[in-house]
Amino acid sequence: MPDHMHMVWMGLFSGCDQLNAMKHFRLRCHESLELIGYGLQDQAYDHVLKEEERREEAFRELCNYIARNPERAAIVEPDGYATYSYSGCLVPGYPELKPFDSDYWNQFDRIVSRLRQRGMQQLNP
Repeated sequence: MPDHMHMVWMGLFSGCDQLNAMKHFRLRCHESLELIGYGLQDQAYDHVLKEEERREEAFRELCNYIARNPERAAIVEPDGYATYSYSGCLVPGYPELKPFDSDYWNQFDRIVSRLRQRGMQQLNP
């Protein structure tokens, strides 16, 4: 979106403190944006997903809803959300992972499973 961003992020382990992580991210991101004349709003909407929202289908629906924001804002045509150049995904160590590829969710699930088993150590043999 031209004037805001939506993020969905996840911790790898049950003890991850997402609100604390977001607080740290917001502080550091805001400092960086101020250097170029921008900033984050004072009151953001930070929400930790409830257990039912973290279930596979609900999580994927949420990601799809967020990805379709450019359509609702009439920035792209209906069903053109995948062409919006500012939509994307970042999974550490997997820069080639594209959220609109047909096998994205299979790849995502395998990567997250490996990361949960091994942590952030080198995954390539």
